Amino acid sequence: MDYGYFNYITHWPGGRWGWWEWRRAWWRFYQADRRWSPPDYATFGQLTAPTHPHWQAVRQQPITLEALTRRAAKNDALGMQPALSAFSESTVAAALVQVDPSEEETAYLALLRCANDEETLERLLDAALQWAGEQGCTQLVGPTGLLPAWQSGALLDHFHMTPPLHTPYNPPYLPDILATTMTPSCHTALYRWPTPADSPLPTGPAVLTTLDPLRLTGDCLHLLNEGLNPEGAWPRLDAAAAALFVQMLAPYPTAGWVATVDEEPVGLALVQPDLAEVMRRAGGGRSWPGRAYAAWAKGRPAVAGRLLLAAVTPAWRGQGIGEQLWRQIAAHAIAAGWKTISAGPFAADSAGAAFLTAHGATPAQRYTTYTWSAW
Repeated sequence: MDYGYFNYITHWPGGRWGWWEWRRAWWRFYQADRRWSPPDYATFGQLTAPTHPHWQAVRQQPITLEALTRRAAKNDALGMQPALSAFSESTVAAALVQVDPSEEETAYLALLRCANDEETLERLLDAALQWAGEQGCTQLVGPTGLLPAWQSGALLDHFHMTPPLHTPYNPPYLPDILATTMTPSCHTALYRWPTPADSPLPTGPAVLTTLDPLRLTGDCLHLLNEGLNPEGAWPRLDAAAAALFVQMLAPYPTAGWVATVDEEPVGLALVQPDLAEVMRRAGGGRSWPGRAYAAWAKGRPAVAGRLLLAAVTPAWRGQGIGEQLWRQIAAHAIAAGWKTISAGPFAADSAGAAFLTAHGATPAQRYTTYTWSAW
């Protein structure tokens, strides 16, 4: 039985070796968790490299906490209280603190890992806000993904299931300790629906053509922001951030469509097979056997799909373009053999949630994002 942690040490990694050590500590946190689907290992290293163009504008600082663990010695024959013994040092928290130049007061706590201990979380928040305060920020928001508008929130339920690809995962204790220190600020849910038996042809006012994901960094950037951040709650993505988003998706098969009217992009949809179970079995492709298995399994039929992105510009909503894209998604899912499709997460009162609910989707996993300030 654990009796807590003591003798904390805070590390602020820097340089190539420091970043390697941080990635190693972060990865090992959930490595033994059978419900965690790791990201593609090689791509993760590229995405977090401080030389990536996105991080030239958005400042980020990795942080890790190490501590000694108090463990109890076994009770003696007389049933006396156990003595504290068997000290062992371990990494008890890891995160990336990010400061976006478009946000004057808010810093983001990305890729959060924390032991089941309130004091550890408080120490991590204190250290993170100390660094963020030097950048002019007064509050932290998290947990988030590498991009605040993507993979944000702590998972609250459905811990018996492997979360779909590109959705947050954490052990059941994390939202409990977050709620003891931080304030819940945003509630979202993943939506899931069964693939229909058939789908009518996607006819409507727009022309649907195949979407090259690289267009998300150019003439479709406004649609990317509309799909990821329709409420404007997160920093908008620029071309460099969009390039990072596209790079996240690159290790997995992708299909997409853009809806154009008079050659102007007014809507889009982007889907992938749900390969979470593949990445879990492959260990993120960190080893050569895992990498070989992932490369083979990605070409096999998947049983479920992920709607990663769907958006229609405000001026063209209510004119059937969303329905066109929906039918195109359904036709692709039928051809791919997917039994279910998941999308989101979305806030319950969002337009995306309303559209999906009207088409038979139901909420599944729930997520919450939290805020914290020093006063």
